[in-house]
Amino acid sequence: MHLYHLLSVSLLSTALVISCDRGGSDSSPCPDDQVLLNDVCQPAEAVTEEALRLTKVRMTYLNVLYDLSQPFYLNNTIPIEFGLTAQSNDNANPGRKDIPVLFSFIEAEPEDPDNVKGCASNAIVVDVVGDGQEKVVKANIWPTTQCGFVGPEGKKMHMRVSFDSGGTDSQELDFPELTLTPELASQEDNALCRKTLDPNAEDPGIGCSYELELRALPVVDGKTAVDIRYTSFTSESSVAVFTPNSTSLRKSGFSLTQEEPIDETETTDPNANPEETGQELDQLAGDSESEVVDSVAAINDGSQSENLQAAVVVQSVFILNGRDPYVTNIDRSLVRPEDEQEIPGIKEDLTFDKSEEELASLDALPSSAEIRFSMAPTDDQSSFLALTVSNPADESGERLAAAPLNNLNPGTKNTFSHELHIEGDLLAAVSAGGPWAGKKDFTIQSCFEASFEQDGNQGEFNINDCQTIQVVLIQREANTLGASEAELGRDLARNLGNSNRVALRSEFRNNNTLNLETISSENTASAKVVGNIGRRFAVTISKAFANQSYTFSEDIVKTHVGVDAFGKRIFNYVEESSPNDETPDESGRAKKSKKEDQKFRAAKALKLPTLRVPVGPVVLFLKARVGGNMGITADFELTATTDQTLCKEHLVTDSSLNRCAILSAKTEPSFSFNASIRGGVRLGPISAGIVARVRILSTTLPLTASLAWAQNQAGQSLISSKALWVTSTRWLEVRIDAFARLRFFFFRVTITVNVYRYQTRPLRMTLLNRSLETVALE
Repeated sequence: MHLYHLLSVSLLSTALVISCDRGGSDSSPCPDDQVLLNDVCQPAEAVTEEALRLTKVRMTYLNVLYDLSQPFYLNNTIPIEFGLTAQSNDNANPGRKDIPVLFSFIEAEPEDPDNVKGCASNAIVVDVVGDGQEKVVKANIWPTTQCGFVGPEGKKMHMRVSFDSGGTDSQELDFPELTLTPELASQEDNALCRKTLDPNAEDPGIGCSYELELRALPVVDGKTAVDIRYTSFTSESSVAVFTPNSTSLRKSGFSLTQEEPIDETETTDPNANPEETGQELDQLAGDSESEVVDSVAAINDGSQSENLQAAVVVQSVFILNGRDPYVTNIDRSLVRPEDEQEIPGIKEDLTFDKSEEELASLDALPSSAEIRFSMAPTDDQSSFLALTVSNPADESGERLAAAPLNNLNPGTKNTFSHELHIEGDLLAAVSAGGPWAGKKDFTIQSCFEASFEQDGNQGEFNINDCQTIQVVLIQREANTLGASEAELGRDLARNLGNSNRVALRSEFRNNNTLNLETISSENTASAKVVGNIGRRFAVTISKAFANQSYTFSEDIVKTHVGVDAFGKRIFNYVEESSPNDETPDESGRAKKSKKEDQKFRAAKALKLPTLRVPVGPVVLFLKARVGGNMGITADFELTATTDQTLCKEHLVTDSSLNRCAILSAKTEPSFSFNASIRGGVRLGPISAGIVARVRILSTTLPLTASLAWAQNQAGQSLISSKALWVTSTRWLEVRIDAFARLRFFFFRVTITVNVYRYQTRPLRMTLLNRSLETVALE
């Protein structure tokens, strides 16, 4: 076994997911204290991990998704699709493991057969289930600068595939290394692999032997060329919303959220209690909370109009080809002291003998580039009209004709979120009287435009610098007054990031309602994190809410204020009672009132399941925790009175009033969540570590609302209201990088890898600023 095999074996010791047919069920022939294994009822205590372990894994399919008549260039991704088929001691009760699959390249026509040159690519961690069924995986691999010996003229190369058991079982997993050459195609294990997804194809390509021509990067203007691939364009929602009059925004009523079809089952232990103390918990709260509090104070005076809400929020994914994915600029200040001590000189190694200016340029594009967005009816795409996009560098709502793109990280998918707006010529076209008025089905087009020449792999299929999505266009209605009810409210939902790495699901909701029976105010915020770093995880971090209502006929005030942390209610205040009688004031005005002043704040954290990330051929265990501050402030005052003067301070009317009720609400949910991620290994010639900065969400959402209801002598209900709801929010910011010093096999270098980076613009805006003059309900 190669040394690099031993490395991953040691790093990926992980518990099996045991799935037995337990006795006593309707489908089991076994008694309650036995399980069915290999068609035999056995005592449950005798069924061990060894009994359920994976025994055999084979590569049964490999397809290079590329025109093989075209050469491959170094530091350019190679898209592949492969299948693994695994067996267990009993396939009906399969074992399960995370197994790293490492692709490398070797000379097809070596100059020295006794010294074949080669270079390794990245490891791909696959969740393998030993049930005898083929599991198909799509991935990217890349020949890096380590393959520089191929030169500009290029060399023909074959592929080699190596595997590890992902554990420290007493018996090694049967999973042989494959050298995929024509000469070895008929060997037993090679012959199990085919090139076609359909095993019954006329020519399945037995042996999976591919001959790839690798070349050094082409040179453009004296520098090695780069090539930008626009790989994905998606929207948070299948609905786009426009406002006919953007200067007088009213109630939205729309939550622009459409969950991706992924498994978001909570992966934390439902019985685990959130942690409450510790220095790391203080660090998880971070310093971003004070930033949002200071920011919201500047817009909480009510003088600012509501900001134009985005028509739709989209995400674009780009890959930068042409830069070595193992030579990237990481934040060396985040290298832990223990890593510095145990890996002497690691900070210096991570400079790659480059100046700070040269390091900063590793992710910089050669010159300017931008993304432009436009829209047209799906049934007539002869001409597209431009959408504007929120300036990613501005918090106040400035909009641009195109989104600038200045930096991309090599070796990873770069995800960008953009808020798109319908205004100008496009707004005129979709509004009443416009040529597209009344149309609902639209296509949004996004195009990447670069001012520099690009060059790289030419054999990939479906390459296009423009991408499209389909949306249904809906008009955002003004805040209308119903015959028996009025509402002032707004929802704001965001799905940010990439659920295949780290993503944030957040939802803010505010609603103030007045009808014939009740006045009420609610303010709610919630946040959830999902992702996949070696394994899927989903954690509902927190929910905070403050609600109060008053029912006139019952003379009852209901108050509910609460905070959840990681699925558990950590603060819950519920009160239901009538307003208290009060002594008349100096003017002789009698009234009843009910005051509630609730404040709660806590710091909590929770450990995530162990995560895994490949660093070249190395696979790291990662320990992660999510946490921070969460809280709610709720200041309610309900006043009920028959005093005419007091009532008319809140309702403008000439009619005589029998009674009135005024609900004043000042509520504020607030969050400040971050994550800590740690990991490292020291094993012989291998040293590796992780550096990470993850800000999940910092927000404060103060609401000030005044709701008034009265009944006149004719029995008619009168209402008036006003509400101001503002926010300062720092959304998801993720930067996770890994480093390794390798001294084995083809690797004798220090490398870095971008695991995931994502950032979107902060939000500083007035979400709701409306008032409703006195009107009568029916």
